[in-house]
This record gives sequence, structure tokens and C-alpha cells, in this order.
Amino acid sequence: MDFRYVLLTIVTASRWLCVPLWTWLWFRKSSFATQSMRLSVVAWFLGTDFHDGRYARVHGLTSSLGRILDHGADVLFTLTVVILAISGSAIRGRRGR
Repeated sequence: MDFRYVLLTIVTASRWLCVPLWTWLWFRKSSFATQSMRLSVVAWFLGTDFHDGRYARVHGLTSSLGRILDHGADVLFTLTVVILAISGSAIRGRRGR
């Protein structure tokens, strides 16, 4: 097995860790450090999503496992961000009344 394939799979799988990390950061008190960490998580997610997929396609290292992990991470992270944003605005809306 090619080492590059394993490395790409690990990088793709690392994006799954962005979901619990983002959730934890979402519920932390907002500060400059928290905002910076949130930005870093999003930058890591988007950067690795773009670059590992492109590298895999260019070098012929695509696989069905990679596609499943990539798509699953994209869907899960997007849903997490949207659900937390909606629930957060609903909570803030009730507190404001």
C-alpha cells in the first residue's frame, strides 16, 4: 500500500475530529482565543478538504473509502455548524424577550 494513500486517508479522517472540536468551541465563552481557534478549525477543514482531494485526483490515489470519508466529513461538519447556529440564534432570541 502506498504511504501517500494512508497519509491522505489520515488527513481526511482528521476532518471528522473537527466536528467535536467545533462543538466544544461553540459552547465556550467567546473570546479572542476562542474565535481564533474556531477560525483555525474552519481553515483546517476547508484547506484539507480542498488540497487532499485535489492531490488524490492528480496522483491517482482516489478510493471508495476516501470518497465516503470525505463526503461524510463534509456533511457532518456542515450539519453541525448549521444546527448549532440555528439553535444558538433561537436561544439568544428567547433570552432577548
